[in-house]
Amino acid sequence: MNAATDQELKEAMQSLDTLFNRDTAWKRINEPGRGSVFHSDTREIIFHKDARVADAIHEYAHVLDYARYGMRQAILEGGPHGATFIKILEEVASKFYGDSKMYPNWDDEYPHITGYAFGKGYIDTPITKTIMFTEWA
Repeated sequence: MNAATDQELKEAMQSLDTLFNRDTAWKRINEPGRGSVFHSDTREIIFHKDARVADAIHEYAHVLDYARYGMRQAILEGGPHGATFIKILEEVASKFYGDSKMYPNWDDEYPHITGYAFGKGYIDTPITKTIMFTEWA
């Protein structure tokens, strides 16, 4: 997948905010690096120049997770990508794409999330794209 344009990210964020009745702060920075990050202290999503629309879905799940639970669930689950986050990611993907299976990053997520997606039948391999063609696959 190629990086999203600024307009594509803007439209994705507007759509997500409409779907979840929010007004989420975000910006794009012209720094290398694929992806994005949600800063809970500023409640802002930062997209790097190589970010894709699907990265907005992942970060928006963090926005909702934080809005609903603060840091409680992350602390209880040993990090910000635990079971609660995964359920919220499914919710965001389902509302955005119409079906959570359509989220294109299931096989490019953190390995345990990819394994979860494989178990749900969203993808046909439990191995992430990041390690698929390496010695660890």
